[in-house]
Amino acid sequence: MKRLKTWGLVALLVLVALEVLTIAPKKLGTAPEPEAPKIEVKSTGETPPPSTVATMSQTMQGVHLVETGGGRKQWELDSEKAQGFKDRGTWKLQGVKVKFFSLNGSIYSVTGHDGSVQMETKDMFIEGNVVTTTSEGYTFKTKSLKYSAQDKSLTTPDAVKITGPKSEGTFQLDGIGFKADLQNSSMKLDHSVHAIKQIASDGGESPTMGAASDDQDAVKVMNIKSERSYVNGKTSEVHFEDQVQVDIESIRMTGNQADFLYDKKTKALTSLLMQGNVRVTDQEHWAASQYAQVLFKQNEFVLYGNPRINQNGNELRGNEIRFLKGGKEVKVSKAKARMEQDNRANLLTKSFGVSP
Repeated sequence: MKRLKTWGLVALLVLVALEVLTIAPKKLGTAPEPEAPKIEVKSTGETPPPSTVATMSQTMQGVHLVETGGGRKQWELDSEKAQGFKDRGTWKLQGVKVKFFSLNGSIYSVTGHDGSVQMETKDMFIEGNVVTTTSEGYTFKTKSLKYSAQDKSLTTPDAVKITGPKSEGTFQLDGIGFKADLQNSSMKLDHSVHAIKQIASDGGESPTMGAASDDQDAVKVMNIKSERSYVNGKTSEVHFEDQVQVDIESIRMTGNQADFLYDKKTKALTSLLMQGNVRVTDQEHWAASQYAQVLFKQNEFVLYGNPRINQNGNELRGNEIRFLKGGKEVKVSKAKARMEQDNRANLLTKSFGVSP
């Protein structure tokens, strides 16, 4: 038995020796392989980023988002395509349609080519042929529009064109810089305002801008310029402020501010009221007062608040001055003329067409 173990051990040693002689020469004389370069990583102390699988942005088609707050819907967004990170960062949008819901029930529907929504703040930006329509019938167009979730407002520094509503007849308002307050449905144009309003001779309003009329005298175009303008989206009241100029046919009126006034029952436009350093001029007269009111149905202009009228250097004062028939006739209440008493009656009739 011992002999078998001894021979087994000898055989094993012989096999090991043969392996060394066979393998070792292959390694001898061969240049060692170069070591791989070492990259030194300095710790910044920051938490390593999470897996890229969890942070990878998503691209989705036909996205629908709804934002609620205060127990009601704030906005509802539809986009043909959206790309971004879930619940954080900024989502990029294409083919944007958004509805913003105001506190008083008005709805602002906005469309645009591209946009973005910040998921933390819920702020939104829309650009490219942006068109907004309101539930009251107003439409305004601009290049871009920003929604502030904190202020509940829509703003743009770009030029804006506002039209409508249809129920109020033809009305167009242009300006630069715009803000719509979704909490009270008010709209503001910051500067360089120009408005066009068509008025029918019977006090009604022309239905279509630039449309041909069987009676050209039946429609009058009123052009208004000012630095700023405010529109109440609910009541349709429009306020013009700072360097206001109103042109109606041959009559020009200037003043500090002007307002469209409406009948409380019928909601129909009744007049335009100008206030502050008012001046009225036509081809034959000029007049000044603190207030001037254009009565559309009556086709009259009324001046009050220390009014005076001047023609050919002759001045006439009174409690109230009325331009009748669109300014073709003038009526002065309790007229007081600055002229000789003997010539007063003749001069009043000749110059102003009124009786003393």
